Amino acid sequence: MKSACTMTVCHELPDACRGNAMPELGWVVQLLGALATAHFASTVFSGRGRDFTLLALASGLVVLTSLLGAGWVVHPAAGMLLAFLIGWMDGGTRRWERHLPMLGVALLSAAAFMFLGAGWLQFPLAVILIITAFSSLTNLGRGGKPGASRPPSELPEMTGGTPVPPVRVPEAVPVEQRASRPPTTQPAASVPPSGLAALHHDERLPAEARALLVAIDYRTAEALRALTAQGQTGTQAAYEARAIHDEYAPAAVQAYLKLPPTRADSTPIEGQKTGRDLLVEQLELLLNAAQNLVEASTQAGGQELLSNGRFLREKFGQVSPEEQDLKLK
Repeated sequence: MKSACTMTVCHELPDACRGNAMPELGWVVQLLGALATAHFASTVFSGRGRDFTLLALASGLVVLTSLLGAGWVVHPAAGMLLAFLIGWMDGGTRRWERHLPMLGVALLSAAAFMFLGAGWLQFPLAVILIITAFSSLTNLGRGGKPGASRPPSELPEMTGGTPVPPVRVPEAVPVEQRASRPPTTQPAASVPPSGLAALHHDERLPAEARALLVAIDYRTAEALRALTAQGQTGTQAAYEARAIHDEYAPAAVQAYLKLPPTRADSTPIEGQKTGRDLLVEQLELLLNAAQNLVEASTQAGGQELLSNGRFLREKFGQVSPEEQDLKLK
């Protein structure tokens, strides 16, 4: 009779019976319960919860520590399991179909937690299952597998509604009847530079060489403008300016670009001079020649300006003593 009463009391108060099962463990069991709870949380709130074996192991540790005497562990574990199930329910029934073993372990864990004292889990768990089942039935009623989408063209026939009539596309408006629009200005396509200007942006050349090419381009253009204004387009100076711009400078650059890129700036070619040194030396020589052409054109233009000034002074102004002596002689 006493044994029967004891079994009845233990069945009604499982936490008290488990707390007295192994009183000698004491605080060790409580510490194990805390560790089991932490391990369960790290499993369900991470990617490891997708593995049903890891989920079963975490749930088993919670159940074991509860049986040893830490009966409180089933309550936080039940709450975390409930949050875990709600999160997976948001993914739809297709998500559950791909992880049926995990769903089975989660439901078995919930049943074990409720048996060990977390009876409050019954109501929210039932709500989750009802919502999931209702969603599955709704998808099945619409046709196809749960979570499967239907082609838009089959919607009227599948739902039994009236077929949608074909949409008539309005005829194109004649060109003369359309509202006039202001013409849009298309940006002019940029023309890539050619000749010496294209070499300014060639990244294969050293920076110093590119700077010299810019200076040569500017100086030769300046000399040609001056010579053209002076009517000397057919002179030797004009020929040299065009040759520096169109032939000599590009030829030096092309000869440098034919060298191996890994050796052009490091391997001596003449004495201690590398390909880079020789290129810079030649471009400096061409720049000096272009500057001399500019100076020569300046002097030529200056002589014309001086002659014009003497004429104006003789006609309208005073003649300087130097010019007067020149006239007397």
